[in-house]
Amino acid sequence: MEDEDQKPSREPVTPRLEWLGDRLIAVPITCGLERPGDDYDYALTFDVVAGQLSCREVRVIAREGGPEVKRSVLAGIAIDDQRDLVAATVTLTATATTAQGVVRFSWPTPGDNAARAANLANLRATRRRTDTETLRRVADIYLANETAPTEAVRSAFGVAHRTASLYVQRARQAGLLPAYRNSGSRQRGDAK
Repeated sequence: MEDEDQKPSREPVTPRLEWLGDRLIAVPITCGLERPGDDYDYALTFDVVAGQLSCREVRVIAREGGPEVKRSVLAGIAIDDQRDLVAATVTLTATATTAQGVVRFSWPTPGDNAARAANLANLRATRRRTDTETLRRVADIYLANETAPTEAVRSAFGVAHRTASLYVQRARQAGLLPAYRNSGSRQRGDAK
């Protein structure tokens, strides 16, 4: 039997409105995912973190008599596609401002492809940006870590390794980090 202290909290969460770019969204939001012919039920929970719509939880439950959950099942979940669907369908768009200055919002109606496309464009505009100051910080962290510089960038920014590698590449392109030598080792020196 599990210790009560180790169980995750499943208490109801009161939704709140958060800005996602120039639109509002009620979060956290949990959506179900159906995959035809699949032996599992899925639930993905999204929230706005640091101005971005992020997947915060994925639940996979094997149906009665179905096979156990394995890594390949998790790998098949298209989280980015679900995030796009959530943003397209549940993001509130400002539709009018009253004479008293009250802004009215609405959800896109089914079949309103223009509103959905605008909501997706808004989501994409909220993606992490790498301004010059961010790239300088990336370069500083990278150069200060001899053994695992990209991992240090990943940890400092709380991003995936692939994203950290992209940050390092952009810092290199901006001339803030030296280029690689042919041997693959980093050149040290003043990169600023």
